[in-house]
Amino acid sequence: MQAGQTLSELHISFEISSECPDTNEDYPSDIYFSINGIPLGMWISPGDYGARRGYVSPAWWPEALNQYGLLKTLIINNEGTFMDGTKKLSNTTIQDLNIDYNSYITLRFEVPRGTANCGGCTLFGENFGDHNQAIRIKAYYEEENELDID
Repeated sequence: MQAGQTLSELHISFEISSECPDTNEDYPSDIYFSINGIPLGMWISPGDYGARRGYVSPAWWPEALNQYGLLKTLIINNEGTFMDGTKKLSNTTIQDLNIDYNSYITLRFEVPRGTANCGGCTLFGENFGDHNQAIRIKAYYEEENELDID
């Protein structure tokens, strides 16, 4: 993003699962998301997957550990924050984040103590899990319109 552009939407894609001792396909975790300290909402991860090896996990990765997650996309736009474009997590909008061309973006994943499903979470990166990708952030922006007044 450059000076003169306004951020209109963020897409944040990642592979994620719950975290528990060993693995458990039915182990929900309440995972909270925030950017620059501004809460985006909570999503419940359904499980810690280990019934099979992750498609791209290295051979040295122990089979007793979780193997893969779900590929999810957080979308923040002028209507709120959504998981996969359909489930609304909150009313936090892209404007609420106050991000401009000089801003840093600090993304946080958290499973706070005291939540109903206080398991944990695992993020999978390149060469792990089922989707060979790191966390991806796509920023969409609009050019500011200049008005010529004579």
